[in-house]
Amino acid sequence: MKDRKKNNFRKISLNIVFWVIIVAIFGTIWLSQSVFSGKLKEVAISDVITRANKGEISKIEIQGNDVRVTKKGDKKPTEKSVKESGTIYEQGLEKGKTTVDVMPVDNSSEIIWNLAVMIVPIIAIVAFFML
Repeated sequence: MKDRKKNNFRKISLNIVFWVIIVAIFGTIWLSQSVFSGKLKEVAISDVITRANKGEISKIEIQGNDVRVTKKGDKKPTEKSVKESGTIYEQGLEKGKTTVDVMPVDNSSEIIWNLAVMIVPIIAIVAFFML
């Protein structure tokens, strides 16, 4: 009888430790995303283009349809916007007024999350039945 109680207590303890670790991992991921994401002010693309044509913007970084704006005198982007399909020059930006950097779209984080969504439940099910 004592051995059975001890075995049940151990099983429950291992189950609790497992779930605490899972919650800690997801909490850490969520916290790192919210803390290190760097909040940028949302502005209209028409405003960005108007200010860039006036010379108030030193750099525009484009990744897909996401636009990050660096004002003159700043070293890092402080604003963000979303452009429509097509090039930024088709939307009214004059060539030579500001530096435009076009970067390829990074899908690595999407791949990691897709794998995690498939693998974590399998690990959880296996761990649940093994503990």
